[in-house]
Amino acid sequence: MDIGGNERLMRKTAKEFDIVLQEWLDEHTMKRVSGQVKGDEDFMYVMLSLLDDNAELLPDRDSDSVIKATCLYVLYKRFRYFIQTLTAFAGSNFSCCRNLNSNIDVILKETMRLYPAAPLLLPHEATEECTELCKLQPERFLTTHNDVDVRGQNFELIPFGSGRRICSGISFTLQVMQLILASLLHGFDFATPSNEPVVMEEAKSFAYAKAAPLEVLLTPRLSAFLYDY
Repeated sequence: MDIGGNERLMRKTAKEFDIVLQEWLDEHTMKRVSGQVKGDEDFMYVMLSLLDDNAELLPDRDSDSVIKATCLYVLYKRFRYFIQTLTAFAGSNFSCCRNLNSNIDVILKETMRLYPAAPLLLPHEATEECTELCKLQPERFLTTHNDVDVRGQNFELIPFGSGRRICSGISFTLQVMQLILASLLHGFDFATPSNEPVVMEEAKSFAYAKAAPLEVLLTPRLSAFLYDY
């Protein structure tokens, strides 16, 4: 009866995968027939050559379906290998992975507290004595301010605004920022060209921007093939 619509979603996903794979296959076939490609430059060209030369091995099978299924399986194996690499990096018990989202979340909160995107909200006035205002201290959101959110409910931190004028893209923005930051931290080591601290002074304008351009050296820390996917 497909209660919950899971089978329907699986069929829809399978159809989308098939459309993408068919586009790849059509592109490879066209280039191969037109002579734009010489030899077997990737796995799909290898499969096309093998089935052209040994069509009798699969008399009852559609060659396109065989190629697409095989390529999809290879992609799945590569994905499994990537997950194993990530597991080795994070720890076999995934304790780091469970804490990864909260750690990235507090870093983003502290960044938005120190450097809001724009100075256009209403002025704020402190009602109590404040300390360490300009110090980067993300752990504050794991201890003394762990209940503070950025979705407009806690007026101590409202980088996206609050009420009816709150940014409509807040949920998408937070997810994308977490994904980008996690990917960069996982994939690269960071350093400045002269090992000097990054200048964080702001240029005064309608939107806060850095007064000095950011210069960073990125050093890949994973196997080269992992950056192709």
